[in-house]
Amino acid sequence: MGRLQNIPPLEPGRKFFLADPRAPKRSRIFDIGCGVGNFMAAARGQGYDVTGIDWDTKGIQTGKEILGLERVFPLSIEEYADKNSGETFDAVSFFEVARHYDGPRLSVRNLSRGFTQILGTSSSIQDFIDTVNNAQKTFETSARQLESGSIDGLAQVRTDVTKSIDQLRRIPSLAVRPDELAAQLRQVMQDQYELIQDVERAGTVTLAHSRRLKENSNRYEEVMATFLKWVETDGPKYGIQTGKRR
Repeated sequence: MGRLQNIPPLEPGRKFFLADPRAPKRSRIFDIGCGVGNFMAAARGQGYDVTGIDWDTKGIQTGKEILGLERVFPLSIEEYADKNSGETFDAVSFFEVARHYDGPRLSVRNLSRGFTQILGTSSSIQDFIDTVNNAQKTFETSARQLESGSIDGLAQVRTDVTKSIDQLRRIPSLAVRPDELAAQLRQVMQDQYELIQDVERAGTVTLAHSRRLKENSNRYEEVMATFLKWVETDGPKYGIQTGKRR
């Protein structure tokens, strides 16, 4: 019993994954930052094939000796990918680990090297992050295009906004508040799409269009500011954290 006290309880984000009906059941999971492997052991109990990495060699040893985990390694993402370049997984989990950000975005792009080599299908949490990231990039690009007063290239911007709206319609459900904010962001993107259409029909950016752009931009900033507050308070429960560019 004393040795089992070294095994911490599952964090909320890990519990969320195991209870999520959209999670790929009985598939292969790669757990980044697995610690002692408590999540891996729980996932294994639900029929998953689990592999994990962590820099904590003592944690890896505990996972092997106490939880009976076989595929746990004291390696970085890059080291594991170099040793297992042909391996693929159905889902990758990195709870409490995703700390790489590009400005205020909910970004995990700095982990892309390892993921592109070992990732099969993204987790619902990363899909959520990627969708919000893309919406931010797309809105800001469209705003700069309209502010320039030039309609050259506006057709491509409209196409990108359309794709972002579609992604936001299909964004995985995370929790009540972020789901509400994602819906608000989708509405802002929809209003931006309609503005772009009106500008294309007019053939120029009028004063009225500029006022609408300002309104859309203000609403966008409000939604994203609220989003970031939610990430700071509740995001870590789902493996999402904010950070500033250093």
